[in-house]
Amino acid sequence: MAQFLRAACVFALCASLAGAAVLATINGETITSEEINALLSQSQQPLTYEQLSDEDKKKVLDEVIDRRLLSQQARKDGIEGNADYKIALEMAKENLAVNLWIKNMLDALSVSDKEAKAFYNDNKARFQEQPEQVHALHILLDESSEARAKEIIKELNGKKASARETAFREIAKSSSIDASSAQNGGDLGYFQHKQMVKEFSDAAFALKKGELSKQPVKSNFGYHIIYLVDKRPAGVVPYENVAEQMKNAAKMKKLETKIEQIVSDLKKKAAITYPK
Repeated sequence: MAQFLRAACVFALCASLAGAAVLATINGETITSEEINALLSQSQQPLTYEQLSDEDKKKVLDEVIDRRLLSQQARKDGIEGNADYKIALEMAKENLAVNLWIKNMLDALSVSDKEAKAFYNDNKARFQEQPEQVHALHILLDESSEARAKEIIKELNGKKASARETAFREIAKSSSIDASSAQNGGDLGYFQHKQMVKEFSDAAFALKKGELSKQPVKSNFGYHIIYLVDKRPAGVVPYENVAEQMKNAAKMKKLETKIEQIVSDLKKKAAITYPK
């Protein structure tokens, strides 16, 4: 049953191909943007075709064109008359029918806030426990810049508390050598202690909300200046933080229960025999 549901989830990610933009025509057969988006979703690609860079668009499209050419050649060579092909085709048709049927049922289901809250309460022990987390910003300077790091700390301490975070983000954008976080003002989001190098985590978790590290923090990456935005204690994630996730999970559970009941009813009515 779990395999049916996973397949349905994949199918639900695939958009309709009707009216999709044609990206290429190969010997009379079209390749559309939505066809590629369906493939990207199945490979857990977080972006759609439209969001890819021009270079990646070309790369993905070239791969799909190559596969389409091979498919055309396989058909020319008579693969459709192959016994194994015919068996695989019937299995694919069966899976498609079941997946689409399940998707339609999933779309028709609804979950109330009461049902979602009940699912949350029933499953706290399974996936709602969270360790202590902090939300921090950092400015990273190279190993030769300890003096500059101290100057920045002094400069930030000279700001009013209400303006310190904004000033920190601006300096991070212009001075931090951690390019991935610098563009976001040095924002690292929420993280657990074990997710960062020990020196950095020890310093970040020792800070209070709204506090700036008193000294530069040395790690193998260089010198860090840390500002603590927020701190979450260890414990259970509040329902309000995962309400939408719980609704989706409760909906899937409801679907699973419904399918199990349908299968049970069908088995009772079906004429099933086994060869002796």
